[in-house]
Amino acid sequence: IVVGEPLYLEAEGQEFLAIHTESNLPSVRGGAIILHGHGANPNWIDVVQPLRSRLPDAGWETLALQLPVPAVDAPDSAVQALIPESLPRIEAGVEFFPAAGDLYPGADRTQPRCAHGCAIPGSQRAAGAQGIRSGGYFDPCF
Repeated sequence: IVVGEPLYLEAEGQEFLAIHTESNLPSVRGGAIILHGHGANPNWIDVVQPLRSRLPDAGWETLALQLPVPAVDAPDSAVQALIPESLPRIEAGVEFFPAAGDLYPGADRTQPRCAHGCAIPGSQRAAGAQGIRSGGYFDPCF
């Protein structure tokens, strides 16, 4: 990992990998959680790593999370079945960032998430459970 710092967060008694990258600007816009899709990881070279390394240049802190993954040849139903297991990890990612107003003066509880593929529904459910208005979900591959 060239950009960012690997760290371990905990959800439901299990540690999991996350990669945190601080903003490169003195005025931080907020924290963005980045979620990989099926068959990828929090340093996925095609999608996640470019977001992790470029968003800080625009004033964003990023946190890329390792989500549960099925076997590479698993059917789509196995991927969908892991969404509930992803929720505690996403919630831990949300809790990683201090209250938005504390770290980012003038900010509200809006928190953008960059999600790929099957990570989008899990991210939406986690945000709703915590009363956080999403700044938007998008799949950077489309």
